[in-house]
Amino acid sequence: MNWHKYLHKAWNGFYEKKKNNGEEIMSYLNSFAKNHKTRIAVIERHLQRKNFHFGKWNAVLIPKKDGSNRPLIIPNTIGDKLVLKAISDYLSDSLSSLLSGVSSISYAYQKGKSTRDALIRLKKMHNPNNILLKIDIKHFFDEIDKIILVQLLEQYPIDDYVRDLICNGINPTIDYSSLKKSDIDKFPQGGIPQGNPISAVLSNLYLYELDKLAISKGWKMVRYADDMVVSVSNIENAKLVLEQIAKYLLDNRKLTIHPLENSSDAKTAIFLNPKQDRMKYLGVIFDGQNLLPTNECCYQLIGKIKNILKSALTYDKKEIAIKKTIAQWCGYYAFTDISNIQIKRMDSSINYQIKKHKLNMCKVNIIDVLFKTRKRQNNRFMKIFNPIKFGEEYGWLNIYN
Repeated sequence: MNWHKYLHKAWNGFYEKKKNNGEEIMSYLNSFAKNHKTRIAVIERHLQRKNFHFGKWNAVLIPKKDGSNRPLIIPNTIGDKLVLKAISDYLSDSLSSLLSGVSSISYAYQKGKSTRDALIRLKKMHNPNNILLKIDIKHFFDEIDKIILVQLLEQYPIDDYVRDLICNGINPTIDYSSLKKSDIDKFPQGGIPQGNPISAVLSNLYLYELDKLAISKGWKMVRYADDMVVSVSNIENAKLVLEQIAKYLLDNRKLTIHPLENSSDAKTAIFLNPKQDRMKYLGVIFDGQNLLPTNECCYQLIGKIKNILKSALTYDKKEIAIKKTIAQWCGYYAFTDISNIQIKRMDSSINYQIKKHKLNMCKVNIIDVLFKTRKRQNNRFMKIFNPIKFGEEYGWLNIYN
């Protein structure tokens, strides 16, 4: 285990992410940055001597879009975060050849892969004449059996001390002092901590055998963490696949799936007519042929623009913030088959808000941003795009120039 390489890589990624996200750089982070080489050397020395110890981690509740809270366990110190990320990268490298064998199935928490890749794969593999089976595992991270997980780790050539640190990292000492007693009950007593980089990598190892089963059975399946979609020929096959996956998970991983329901945003459902029922998966709608942003995603972009315009920022900073927000939105949804109607509605609403707040900037034209974004993204995305016709060039956005 090359601690020096992995720790410095972890620090560079951690610091750049904070800056690129526009987060306020706190004083403690600046303090660490000023002499980060010395501080990392101290951490590395403890790791080399095998006497590194994680500190207490904070229990926090993060608000979700549906109004509920997601319980997370967050390390307190930069040192703990760097060690966890270093271990996560080491695990990814150690297991890369193993997971490459199921690369057509698994897409979460892996270098060079994203939700976009999973959705593009889904679109390419699905026969429009087929039906879709969507499956979600109940309380996935909270229900992972640590004994089974440790047994799986022992089957692969992973450094012994790293394995010990992993065990400590999935069994942290937790500080609940900032929470009410009623909130403490919201935290699971088992499983592995969410928000932990090693948990993400370990989750793929935990479901590796399921991915192998899917390949051996010839299932047309895409899995992103605990969310799966299978393209099947008929409802009988859909029920058979659902039964086999549920049995495997329960018998071999002590996991259960959400019950079968009948709605577009159901956790587990069978879509007999995707064109009509329109399945929601990984933040987009799939109708069996096209991937489309949900209306909620479009409204969220408009809402963010409204908040920027209402803010106390100067006119120049508002313009920059609007351009950045639209660029980020297009950076994700450029791979979809977004319709001209959706685009024109967003353009109209955003430009109306800009005019209403008397901001002197060129008209927003999202279709142009999408086109520029698509040109910049990898060629593998270009194959699924529907061509968009342009009446003229719009030069309002210079981020990509």
